[in-house]
Amino acid sequence: ARYNKNKNTLVSGMRSIGFEALLGERWLSPIIVTFFCPADPRFDFTQFYDLMKSKGFIIYPGKLTVVDSFRIGCIGQMDDQIMLKVVKAAKQSLQEMGVSDASPPIKALDERKRLQA
Repeated sequence: ARYNKNKNTLVSGMRSIGFEALLGERWLSPIIVTFFCPADPRFDFTQFYDLMKSKGFIIYPGKLTVVDSFRIGCIGQMDDQIMLKVVKAAKQSLQEMGVSDASPPIKALDERKRLQA
């Protein structure tokens, strides 16, 4: 139940700043969630990773798809308050990179549709 709450808090928060999950709601895992990288050309995963790490959070590259993505875990000694801090760190990291829109490329949304078919 805690992991589901963590996942729901994370996904809701990340969506609120423009990120989209790889999978639709029905298929989201309470263990780890894959998010598409933003289409904004100023977004650089390595820089985003380093900024998140500097804020105390390790994210994982998500090269499991045909479009760029990254993953965030929802398990371990974490609760929904930690997940809110992850979202805040992601928002701050985007701002530091000059990325104002975390929306994924159309290709990413097409990939999600294909996976859900």
